[in-house]
Amino acid sequence: MESPNLIVSDYLASLKEDGELDHLFPILLRLMGYNIVVTPKDAKGQPQFGKDVIAVKIDADGIRKKFYFELKGHSDKDIDDTVMSKKDGIIESLRAAKLTKFNDSSIPGFNTLPLKVILVHNGVLKSNTRPFFEGFINDEFPENNFERWDIYKLTELFSKYFFNEYLFIDHESVQLLKRTLIFIDVPDYNYSDFIQLVELQLEKITTVKGRPLLKFFASMNILSLLIIRYCTEKNNLEPAKQCLTFLLLRLWKWILSNNYFRRVSIRKAFEKLCGIQFDLLKAYFNKTLPITCKLNGLFSERGGPFETIGFPLRCFEYINYLVYYFEYQKSKFSPDESIYKTINELKESQKEILKLIITNNIGCKRAIFDYHIIAILNVYLFFLRSGNISQSDFDFLNEYLIEIFDNILITHSIHKRYPELHGNVHAMIEFLTSKNRPYNYVDESSLLITILFELSAILHNKSIYDYYSPAFRENIDLQIALSEHDDMELEILLFSKNLQEDLYVETGIILPPLFSEFKAQLKSTLAPKRNYVTDRLGLFHLRLLAHIYYKNEFLPDEWRRYLDVFEEVK
Repeated sequence: MESPNLIVSDYLASLKEDGELDHLFPILLRLMGYNIVVTPKDAKGQPQFGKDVIAVKIDADGIRKKFYFELKGHSDKDIDDTVMSKKDGIIESLRAAKLTKFNDSSIPGFNTLPLKVILVHNGVLKSNTRPFFEGFINDEFPENNFERWDIYKLTELFSKYFFNEYLFIDHESVQLLKRTLIFIDVPDYNYSDFIQLVELQLEKITTVKGRPLLKFFASMNILSLLIIRYCTEKNNLEPAKQCLTFLLLRLWKWILSNNYFRRVSIRKAFEKLCGIQFDLLKAYFNKTLPITCKLNGLFSERGGPFETIGFPLRCFEYINYLVYYFEYQKSKFSPDESIYKTINELKESQKEILKLIITNNIGCKRAIFDYHIIAILNVYLFFLRSGNISQSDFDFLNEYLIEIFDNILITHSIHKRYPELHGNVHAMIEFLTSKNRPYNYVDESSLLITILFELSAILHNKSIYDYYSPAFRENIDLQIALSEHDDMELEILLFSKNLQEDLYVETGIILPPLFSEFKAQLKSTLAPKRNYVTDRLGLFHLRLLAHIYYKNEFLPDEWRRYLDVFEEVK
């Protein structure tokens, strides 16, 4: 594996200008003490005239100046004769930067500040083009008000202001990062090196004010982008999805635990990091949805016998993250930046995609582990939260519940097993490959089945309850998970780990013979909605991610509040 500076250089050289280099570069400038006036994001869609970034700073000669930064990357990163002379090439861009004035009267004295133009490119100046380039610069910038930052300069700056502050400041961090990048897409890798790397960076934080805070989050930004870059090159975004999920949840736990959520600067820095994950998931789903929406699109023929387990595992994981992404997408919705004119149009499109995936992939209907109720609830709650449920939506939700019940009963009839309670994959594999029930396969109890019946009550579907309840009544210990923690304690725990040991379970739940009795029983247990900080701050989707990643069951207040939604539906 390369040395730290070679890792940085290799990473920077791979960045495209649009969306990659222009995302990181303003962060670098802020860390270097520049006051940013315009960024590429601010100017997107507008003529830039050789000014990708405009900033103000006291230069090395002690004079306060305005700086025009022109960024060149991807196919233009290496400066040769073609890049010099083509349309929107070096000559055209630098002349436009010099000749087209940018004024901002809101900044005192800005319009009269002396100018320096800096060309930034994550490549090199070709030797045979150097005389041409130097001659052009001497003619156009005779006042010595020009600089060029190439891959070597950028490596030096990024190493100093990003990595050396955190990731490359100690041998252990360097080794953990190297190991992460080496093993990132090795099958069954548990990302333990990445987890340790993040924990180690959190231990280094001594203050959360000013530039130290900016440097920490800048390091987390570039770490995230580095992971994405390596996974993209390997054509496998799944490891990046897992790593960035852990990173966001761990940082939000740190923010909650220290009451940093009250600080706007920290929230903004964190939300920018969330945006990197959103862009990753956008790329992930753009790539996979055309396949997963097809018949058995999530099935892998190469999985062989393991697909009995692998297919439903893959399906439930996929719809979990898709619901998370959809909720995040709604929170970011802007008619000006979307193909949908209204938020309702977006919601309807999202619902149709979910219905198509679940309809076409039977693995989405085969709950083999009890924690698969998390994905099932995510689907139902997504529809319930969306409001305006159509007859088509209602029919789908009823049919989905019936198929889940049917598959549980068919599996029990043939294989004498219910969904495994603890998510023990090894016990499930042993059960499938041997004639005997493994001692550690636990299915005498179930939260999943209890909640399925509660969903029939929400749907106000007496026929589902009456048809399926006799098959489970007295044959399995029906349970529900509850918590005695106050809201803040529970929320911090939720972002920390699996809560199997922190929740208490009500056992021996009875299914009354009458559907009306069952529904009345549920209404009598309604609890107030918990008041989560994450939800209040508009990051509800992030709480969903904690349930998904740590396999934490939802508590009853999440779904029982919808008991009256379908009362009038016949």
